[in-house]
Amino acid sequence: MMRWMQMTWIIVCVPLVASTCRPEQTVFLFEYPLPERQMEIPAGLNVFGQYYFNFDPVPTFINGLLQTHQIDTAAIKAIVPYQARLVAVYPNGDYSFIARLSLRLCVPGDPTDKCGVEVFWRDPTPEQPTNVLELVPHSVNVKEYLLRNEVKLQLILEQLRDISPAVETRLQVEFRVE
Repeated sequence: MMRWMQMTWIIVCVPLVASTCRPEQTVFLFEYPLPERQMEIPAGLNVFGQYYFNFDPVPTFINGLLQTHQIDTAAIKAIVPYQARLVAVYPNGDYSFIARLSLRLCVPGDPTDKCGVEVFWRDPTPEQPTNVLELVPHSVNVKEYLLRNEVKLQLILEQLRDISPAVETRLQVEFRVE
């Protein structure tokens, strides 16, 4: 009888304790979109090169965002990548020729290749035709870059599967402020 009571006690307590253990979820203060950038990936890029598309400067509008959300910079613990995508302007745009790419955040005016810090990537990209290419965010704090009035974005087509067609592209990038 004593053994049965102990087992009952364990059966009741273990789920109760387990239900109170939840992974810590970070609460974000607000989403932080950068202004959409537009570019053309030219036709004829060959598979043997890396291709850099620099957007410099990109206004951050951080002061307006902080004012709108009534938040002081001291309250910000981190600014982390949330989502980014390449979107073809025309429905027949296709990104299947891209095998690997990355998006970097840099200090404005930095002339170097692979400047700053990588914030989004995709390796490999989907091989089926698509006119929207979602990028994968890195878990990196970019607060030091995004509390400035301007930043530089650098999109790198690191590896191609095929010769590129011309694709009018919009780059959409969003961060979360924690």
